[in-house]
Amino acid sequence: MTLEEKIKQLEEKTKRAKNLKKVMDVIASDILKEEQLNFKRNSDPDGNAWKPLSEYTIKTKIKRGRNPNNILRDKGLLFGSLHTVVENNSAIVATGPEIEYAKKHQYGIDVPKRQFAGMNKKNIKKYNKWSMKYIEDGILTTAKL
Repeated sequence: MTLEEKIKQLEEKTKRAKNLKKVMDVIASDILKEEQLNFKRNSDPDGNAWKPLSEYTIKTKIKRGRNPNNILRDKGLLFGSLHTVVENNSAIVATGPEIEYAKKHQYGIDVPKRQFAGMNKKNIKKYNKWSMKYIEDGILTTAKL
């Protein structure tokens, strides 16, 4: 490889590193999928089960025709409000601003803590690999590396 080719290759990597929006889109979609799975599994990002509902809440959900096994899903407002926010160098999943109780459950404020958002170490490692693969080779991948 000539010096000019190496310089061009380095310039391409630098350009990709300055604008990671393409890979952030892929990462945000995966984070959203993972957080939706947390609701379906009734667990936090590390796989720890949420505290079960109280007997009172279970009875209330049954009376209202709701599934008592879905801990943070009653009408589906919180779950349905999850959406991605992507910028050049960041990818997050947020809840809608109208879902005021989301923080209470996420952090355990006046209710049992039932963390639904966040990333575990395995996913952080995976997203770092995806980002580096994109910077190095310009390849967007969700495959195991």
